[in-house]
Formats: sequence, structure tokens, C-alpha cells
Amino acid sequence: MYTAAELGRHLGGAGKSASELFTAYRGRHYDSWLVVGKKRSTDFAVLEVPQAGRDASSLSRLCWAVHSRLSNEKSQGPVAEHLRRWLRVVAEGRKGVNRAFGREDLDYPTSRRLLEFAPCRPDIVHAHNLHGGYCDVRFLTTVTPVLPLPAGVSQKRGR
Repeated sequence: MYTAAELGRHLGGAGKSASELFTAYRGRHYDSWLVVGKKRSTDFAVLEVPQAGRDASSLSRLCWAVHSRLSNEKSQGPVAEHLRRWLRVVAEGRKGVNRAFGREDLDYPTSRRLLEFAPCRPDIVHAHNLHGGYCDVRFLTTVTPVLPLPAGVSQKRGR
């Protein structure tokens, strides 16, 4: 766990940009919150997007148990790898099926409650790194009519 000041040094480009904005706003005495997919900070103003856990169905638990057992076995190979992949698909339900067929998984309903995470309504929302298994980008359509939402898009270029 890091303090807010240390956090930016341990992140990639988008995370670092978001962390620097968060710190700069606070440095100018604005209330600022950083909403993240996985909290790695001890700062009270860094808020983690709550996520539902793995499906608790019996089938899901069984698939995860077998998956875990196969992952720990000494006998590795293409058959075990293939079986682990499909056990994960079944265990994750709709999310796993979407991933297996190359569809973006947008089933993150807590993203729609983004504006409820902060203690008070923000004046502006900066959006960075909206992929990574925690954010439904469709929520942007509910935010943009009520708040400014500057978003930067960048991509590493190949050599």
C-alpha cells in the first residue's frame, strides 16, 4: 500500500496521469477523489470500485477448485492448459463466455454509480484507463450530460 504521493511512481501512464491530477487538485486545496479498480493506497480519498465476487454457484465453485488443482499439478501440458481455460470460462459464467469469444466484457454495474462514490458531487470527472476489468464504459453516457468529462486517449506506437 502506498500514500497518494507515492502511488504515481508505481503506475503505468494512464494511472500516473490520474494520480498526478488527483495530487495536483489536492495541492490547490480542491476536494479530489481517485476512483480505482484495485486500491493500492492508504489514502482515504482513493476509492475502490466495488466488484461482485466470483459466482458463488456450486458449479462455479467446483470449476474453480478443479482449475486451482490443475494449476498446482506437476503435470502440465496442452491438455491441462486447454481444460483450465474452459473451466475458467464456465466458472465465470457470462463474463467468461464474452472473453472466450473476444467480446469486451461490460458487465460492471457498479460503474453506473460512479458519482455516488465520492462524499459529494464532483464538478468534473477525468477518465483514464477505462479498461482492465472493472469499468463499464457505457456509463459515460450518463455522466456527460451532467458533468464535464475530459478524456485523453493514447496508445503506445509500435517501432
